[in-house]
Amino acid sequence: MRVLKIILFAFLFSSYLIGQNSAQIRFIRSYNVYANAYGGSIEQTPDLGYITSGAYLDTVPTGFGDSTVIEIVSLIKTDSIGIAQWIKSYNLGANCAYGGAAIRTFDGGYIYTTTYTDSSGNNPDVFVFKTDALGNVTWSNSYGGIGREYSMSIVQAPDSGYAIVAYSNTHTLVRGDFYLVKINKVGSYQFGKRYDFNDYEDFPMFIQKTSSGYLMCGYSTNYDTATYITDARIYLVKTDWNGNPIWNKTYSNSDGYLTPYNFRETSQHEIIITGTKQDTLNSSYKTTLFFLKTDSVGNPMNSKEYWLSDSLYSYNVGYSIVQDYDSSYLICGSITDNNYRYVSALIKINSNGSPLYCNVFADTLNIMSTFINKAKDKGTILTGMDYYYGYLMNMKYDSAGKIGCADSLVNLKSATVNVTSSSNCNVNNIGSEIYRPVIIHSITPNNPIQCVSIDSVPHTDPPINHPGNNTYSITIPNVFTPNNDNVNDVWNISSRGYTGFTITIYNRWGEKVFITNDFSESWNGNFLNKEIKCSDGTYYYIVNCKNEILKKSENYRGFILLER
Repeated sequence: MRVLKIILFAFLFSSYLIGQNSAQIRFIRSYNVYANAYGGSIEQTPDLGYITSGAYLDTVPTGFGDSTVIEIVSLIKTDSIGIAQWIKSYNLGANCAYGGAAIRTFDGGYIYTTTYTDSSGNNPDVFVFKTDALGNVTWSNSYGGIGREYSMSIVQAPDSGYAIVAYSNTHTLVRGDFYLVKINKVGSYQFGKRYDFNDYEDFPMFIQKTSSGYLMCGYSTNYDTATYITDARIYLVKTDWNGNPIWNKTYSNSDGYLTPYNFRETSQHEIIITGTKQDTLNSSYKTTLFFLKTDSVGNPMNSKEYWLSDSLYSYNVGYSIVQDYDSSYLICGSITDNNYRYVSALIKINSNGSPLYCNVFADTLNIMSTFINKAKDKGTILTGMDYYYGYLMNMKYDSAGKIGCADSLVNLKSATVNVTSSSNCNVNNIGSEIYRPVIIHSITPNNPIQCVSIDSVPHTDPPINHPGNNTYSITIPNVFTPNNDNVNDVWNISSRGYTGFTITIYNRWGEKVFITNDFSESWNGNFLNKEIKCSDGTYYYIVNCKNEILKKSENYRGFILLER
């Protein structure tokens, strides 16, 4: 079982400046925006600072002693060494599923795409808001039909408008398709296209701008009669500026499910994709980090998988990829090491996909890096989260892939993945009756939250202090697979020295799917443990309990991945 081990120790720093000279800057910064914050995207600004988009989870009361979890998005502007200049959070006034991402716009401001739902959590819509250079909102619009729409990727078009890629099931109300929605520079709807691969197109989806149009990437799934996934494949669509398809491809593997998390077009107009490959042949839940490279028209050139631990429950994921200045590729993600820890990894591979190095950030447990970009000094900037403390983290590496603190080079294992490709996309225009913009309200950002930024010595993990001979520990799984194979079929926690548990699990719309005060009760992956199965995906838990050794209440929060 893959688990998140909660180790109790003191946090001795929130920011560490590793080194600085005329050519290279290295730093680690954590931003205590709120609980369970994470970075969604990062890029360098003209003043050599950085803009980070992110999100954090907040628990809000709903009356009668009840509460729900909402996600609040944020922008963090820093200087060149990662010190925050301003931080803005944006409460949409209801639920926000998936943090989305922001990009810098031609006018020096920023535009953010995310997902909005009403207070009931029903009928989520794409939500876009534009800010000035200081993060102040200038306009906001939502786009959606009678079904569910999600978005986490946006680009600016040559006409200064914007193109959004989105998931929607408005057309069928059952299976989803993916959509291109074009808006002008003030958010007014211009046109939309629906692309159908005759599968269940699924979220997440991504868009990039090329010299001649848009390039979009996502994945689709097939289901058997019991609604279990039998296949998962990656798709690419290249269009002109009006969304008309030029070519399309799907990519599949006979012994694993392929899921993309990021892609880029290279300077040679090739396409590089990273994500995961889940083993389906060997009765294993092992997931490897996946890399695919195609030529300029989507024909596969090479594909690889990477992992470190041979455990059957090893989980390795590539969250983001970028081309380096020497035409090699850099991937950021998370891997399971040989100590069964979930650690952040910066991986460099050559143009053929062969590993050049893998540097894992081994300073603390459960660091996750989610987005990567290049800096003008030829270094690399990453954003992500500290899973243990719930802090958003930015990490700046030098051009050699070193951060100077807690560097740990490991020998990554790799293998070639056989990928087959085909073309089978249908396209339809969507009218304004489907994607009619609705202005919800003007977002008023909360007062900027002060960033905790203290330069200090690198922190270490001191031994756990157990008073007398008493010990306490708590183990909270972060993955389970309720597919009735009698292996890892339920989610439950184990502890020593704790009492008075209240355990609540929420889905991505803030709806409670499991709640109990009985420490021995497990979650079986169904809604309130009844007949209706919860869908595969990420869920959020809150565990309240009392530490009988320290005589105090404690609270743990985090994520659970449900995979059948």
